[in-house]
Amino acid sequence: MIRTPFATALIVLFASTVAIAQTGTKSTPEERQSWASTLHKLEANPLDEHVQDEAAHAANRLKDVDDVTISPCGLFAELPNKWNKSWGVVIYLLGLSAYQVETGKNDSTGENLYAMRSVLKAYASAVATDPKLHDKKLEGLSKMDADGKLPDLAAKDNCK
Repeated sequence: MIRTPFATALIVLFASTVAIAQTGTKSTPEERQSWASTLHKLEANPLDEHVQDEAAHAANRLKDVDDVTISPCGLFAELPNKWNKSWGVVIYLLGLSAYQVETGKNDSTGENLYAMRSVLKAYASAVATDPKLHDKKLEGLSKMDADGKLPDLAAKDNCK
């Protein structure tokens, strides 16, 4: 399971990231690529403490730069409480930035769908490792995605 200090740091990080006073610091292309790489490691193995530490470091750096602007929308609120207060936060945050890195686009709908799908991939990996982590709401979101209905939910949640 996710360690408590990690979860607490992520909650504070995400809350502060939504309305950041940017520092004027720029990221490097290598750094941005490493954020996307870290996200994919987290999607594949979200319970690995080393990957969690790497992700926390990436998310911390992300909040300090002003050349990657993320825009979480109401879709994030669809996550169950235990996920939007812990590891779902950093996965979603890194998903928002990875979308920009991997596509070169900066559109709220696309990045929020990408971020939610990253959370769902990590969820599937976590449940495969530990079936006790099963969550009815995330199963419902996974089904919506499989049925092609996640974009409709994003539109409803004002992801524009």
